[in-house]
Amino acid sequence: MDPNGLIARLRQRRVFRSAGYYVLGAWVVLQVGDVIVEPAGLPPWSMTALLYALLLGFPLALFLGWRYDITEHGIVRTREGTDHPVDPESLRLKAADYAMIAGLLAVLGIAAWQLAPVARDAGHPASESATVAPAAAYPPGSIAVLPFANLSTDNAQRFLAHGISDTVMHVLAQVEGLAVTARTSSFAFEDSNLGIPEIAEELQVQHVLEGSVQRADDQVRIIARLINTQTGTEVWSGYYDRAVSSVFDIQDEIAQEVTTALTVKVLNQEEVAVTPGYQPDLAAFEEVVLGRDALEKATVDDFAEAYERFQRAVEIDPDYALAYVLLAEALPANARTLGLERSEWIALADEYISRALDLDPLLPEGHVFQSTALLARKQFSEAEQSARRALEISPSLASAYHALRNVYQVREAYDEALTYARKAVELDPEKNQYRLGLARSLWDVGRSEAATATVKEAIRRNPDNISNYLFLARWLRQTGHSGEALYWDKVALDMDPKAPNLRFNYCLGLLQLWRVEDATQCTETYLEEFPGDPEATNYIAHLTGNVALGLENGRREVENNPTSWYRRMQLADWLAMAGLAEELVALFRDAFPALFTDPPEVQPMTIWAASNLVRAYQLLGEHDRANALIVAALEHIETQRKLQGTGLSSGIDDVSFLAHRGDLDLAIERLTEAIDRDYQFYSFALIVNPQLAPALLAEPAFQAQVDRLAARMAQEYAWYETNRDAPPHE
Repeated sequence: MDPNGLIARLRQRRVFRSAGYYVLGAWVVLQVGDVIVEPAGLPPWSMTALLYALLLGFPLALFLGWRYDITEHGIVRTREGTDHPVDPESLRLKAADYAMIAGLLAVLGIAAWQLAPVARDAGHPASESATVAPAAAYPPGSIAVLPFANLSTDNAQRFLAHGISDTVMHVLAQVEGLAVTARTSSFAFEDSNLGIPEIAEELQVQHVLEGSVQRADDQVRIIARLINTQTGTEVWSGYYDRAVSSVFDIQDEIAQEVTTALTVKVLNQEEVAVTPGYQPDLAAFEEVVLGRDALEKATVDDFAEAYERFQRAVEIDPDYALAYVLLAEALPANARTLGLERSEWIALADEYISRALDLDPLLPEGHVFQSTALLARKQFSEAEQSARRALEISPSLASAYHALRNVYQVREAYDEALTYARKAVELDPEKNQYRLGLARSLWDVGRSEAATATVKEAIRRNPDNISNYLFLARWLRQTGHSGEALYWDKVALDMDPKAPNLRFNYCLGLLQLWRVEDATQCTETYLEEFPGDPEATNYIAHLTGNVALGLENGRREVENNPTSWYRRMQLADWLAMAGLAEELVALFRDAFPALFTDPPEVQPMTIWAASNLVRAYQLLGEHDRANALIVAALEHIETQRKLQGTGLSSGIDDVSFLAHRGDLDLAIERLTEAIDRDYQFYSFALIVNPQLAPALLAEPAFQAQVDRLAARMAQEYAWYETNRDAPPHE
């Protein structure tokens, strides 16, 4: 085929002109479509379908341009021009031809770009901090139940509005295929000025259920609406005028209607029948709802109020299973006030959970807390089974995913723990506990920057939650900012000055800055008000060098908490100092069996125990065992340091093991390197009752490095003194 002849024929039949007109018209149609699709409530795929239709129409337009022409007589078949001689001048492309070809290429390029979003996204993955997806990307079965508005003249009826939202949420969470945002996140928007689209963006849900409750005497009016957050359209609505005594039936009706609307109309599945929940005494129901509100505030006074309300609930209605679970949940925060040792409150919590599951074996929250209790006793497999049982009953239960995260974190399966932590935050993005769990999991896999960013996001969402500041302070110390860390300890204490743990935490923060006299005075004052506090007693024994007090306190705590590895390691410090090597070995044999294998295996949480065990072996003259454990410990420390810097170790663990092996020069070299890396975390152990090899302590080079670090800590404390009264936002 002669290309010159083809171009001439295309120009003669006005095919280029037809293509140009079509491209211009298609562009206009796309612009108009982009403007009207969303306001018209058309589905999001409408623009893609329109683009495909226009692309498919392009070859047809070219064919019609070739085949037909528009003349003064109307549309006619194009005349054949093969018998006419071809003018060579007509073969040359003119400016208009170039413009048409460029326009065609541009349209094809734009179309290819618009039709390849997946490829573009794969080339530019979202960053760790990106949390908001377009509405179209939210799962169609995702839903948030907002707290219903209380329209009653009596503000005390607010509990009824909250309770209806609670119950409907609980029932929906048990429906397979629905992803129900948890209570903490939904209720966070109760007094918010944000509209439905903004709330949906924060919670990343496709649907929102909202409503109102109005009570007058013994009558109640409830209105509910299920909204598609992408289109703004109403999927379902319900209106109920009933007696207050039928409020629980109304809750079940709303849950059934919403479930049907979502499963049948949205998910195109068969209708699912929801199981009606337990209908408690209305007064007990009120206590549970108000107690849960108090529990979310997380201060000492609020924890006490919550516990009292849950107690009243079970007194009013002894068959109310959920109230027993909430009693168990509130118990740890009230243990000190109630005068309960750890073993005692764990036993009492077990009683509450057993009672709850006897009353309602299908109560998912009961299985979650049972998982927590089993994990505390190191029954890992049983703890995992309980958490998975909760998910079988309630697939959208964020607390069950958090429980699994905790199981895998303790097992040191950090990647799996991170997966479950992400899922918990996805279902309950406002729950501070879950976001901190995600931060810890990120830290465990060595993603320290992402972990810090997650804590800061937790502070943004929950500025009144004290745990956020404590985590921030801890990680600031681990990265060499002890003065700033003490500042945030003080912010936390100022937020809840009655909290004993925060008061002692501030004393410990002073010690972290090497303010030994200040820390001693602070701790003694604290113990005057809280005599017998085991943690404070342990530290005052170190500060004063009182080995007898340390032994007495340590043995008592191990007896009271026989499954606590932490208390065993505290006691081991005192046993080593007292030269009680055989007792130390016996203390660790059952608690840390991996340290006694051949060869021994050291794990992140047993590095402290390994150090004390080495000292015991050396006291007993078992040098081969000591050296084998030193080798295993040094290999572990090197691996951890590559993964996450100082991470779970103090930063100078290798110094201790090297000194015990007799490598004093290398030990001092590693200490120097640690100080160069801004090592500060728990560095007071170098000057307060140091438990390093005596030969290392006697080295002048060692003391020189200690003096250098002391000067650095003085600078950190000076920073704190300068900034201690600055507002947190500055």
